[in-house]
Amino acid sequence: MQELRDYTEERLADILSVLSDVALGDLTVEAVVESEDIFGSVAMGVNAMIKGLRELKEQDKEKSMLLEKSNQELEDFVYIVSHDLKAPLRAIIGFAEFLKEDYADRLDKQGQDYVRRMVESAERMQQLINDLLELSRIGRYKNPYVEINAGELALKAVEFINPPDDVKIDIADDMPDIFCDEVRMQQVLANLITNAMKYNDKEKKKIEIAWIPNEDEDLDEFTISDNGIGIEAKHLERIFKIFQRLHTRDEYGGGTGVGLNIVKKIIEQHGGTIWVESEVGKGTCFHFTLCRGEEDEV
Repeated sequence: MQELRDYTEERLADILSVLSDVALGDLTVEAVVESEDIFGSVAMGVNAMIKGLRELKEQDKEKSMLLEKSNQELEDFVYIVSHDLKAPLRAIIGFAEFLKEDYADRLDKQGQDYVRRMVESAERMQQLINDLLELSRIGRYKNPYVEINAGELALKAVEFINPPDDVKIDIADDMPDIFCDEVRMQQVLANLITNAMKYNDKEKKKIEIAWIPNEDEDLDEFTISDNGIGIEAKHLERIFKIFQRLHTRDEYGGGTGVGLNIVKKIIEQHGGTIWVESEVGKGTCFHFTLCRGEEDEV
């Protein structure tokens, strides 16, 4: 009886050890099939399961490669089309300016209005093309990663923006060092700070940039909050989608609806996520995380 018990415990231990390795993601293991009893049958079943998981993993890997290829082709297409559109658009703007400057006295008020609207539409299209080119460059070009203090990086973004006197920006003193693409992360901060200034109807605009210690040791979490107009709850996910604007193009300084999509893409490139909390009339707080570690780990 003791011999049978020892045999049972040994075989169970072997099978459970294999299942434990599989649960941790190791699909290279196999259960030993050394008998035709129930334990041999269970071991064969475990091996069949592992084989199936390997096949699924290969399928996922193939799908992931196809998706990556499709995304790259799409980025290339956007870059090529946007780049090729810039030359004829510049010509349209140039000739429209000639009409406005050299033939203004020969055009009636309606004709002058047509020329003005043509210039404005062409300039808006030019901005849209520039934003699309910038979006495509994020996937095409990668700057070296460097270690920099997040507070110092935020200060550089503020200096680049040069906010007016009615905007007060506070940067927390305890900001950590981060390892990132400095150019892109400054772009993220500048975009979020600019939005906090733009979508704000208060006489005294307040913006706070802070760091939240995260229980996950692999992530740093940052916030940029303001006392602006806020965002309705139903729009909190929509704002990160490309070409999505919550206001007309003439409200709050206009825009193409590409900026936050660029921000999201840069954050994800750094292994992080971005989300927003907001209350209409009281303000908005953007949260984003960054993955710690060396560039090849991101």
